[in-house]
Amino acid sequence: MKKLLTLLLICMAGMTYATVFVNQNSNGGIEYTDTPTDTSQKIDVPAVNSISTSKPAAPTAPATPTTPPAPSSAPSQPAADAAISTDSTYQSFEIASPKNEENIQNQAVISVSMTADPNIKAGDKIQLMLDGKPVGTPVSALYQELGLVERGAHTLYAEIINSQNQAIKRSSSLTIYVHRNSAVTSPAMRNNSN
Repeated sequence: MKKLLTLLLICMAGMTYATVFVNQNSNGGIEYTDTPTDTSQKIDVPAVNSISTSKPAAPTAPATPTTPPAPSSAPSQPAADAAISTDSTYQSFEIASPKNEENIQNQAVISVSMTADPNIKAGDKIQLMLDGKPVGTPVSALYQELGLVERGAHTLYAEIINSQNQAIKRSSSLTIYVHRNSAVTSPAMRNNSN
């Protein structure tokens, strides 16, 4: 029953989005809370990103008939190779949230939002990297979640991987600080108690 309740709470935490406020305390430190004060600032939690699919424009017929090109002695490339993304396919790719050096307090799930220009192409996927190690499997979504991250400082970046399983674009690396009320609520302790 305890495992079921824990799983239910984790699922609910991943589905709810709260308004977050940031405030500077009397010691000069940054505090995050769900209760606004006179001096706090509201933080906009980005909405779940989606990938828009647009149909390519239909090819138009040439105005005048043309003669077919002369056969080439070079072997022809399959049409699919023309669609393989390269490092020049994306002008930019960054993690929008969390921010560099952000403190994350007692969250079972850490939301990661990314931006890409242009949007992620068909066949390309994104691999999140936490402390230099891949997290989960690559997916094509610009919004992903990290679950059960240990307390402490962690480096986070993401890579776009093309259909040939080549990393073609990497975001800047950022540092996040995960805080938990106690060591008892850490993922390692949860795993040991099962």
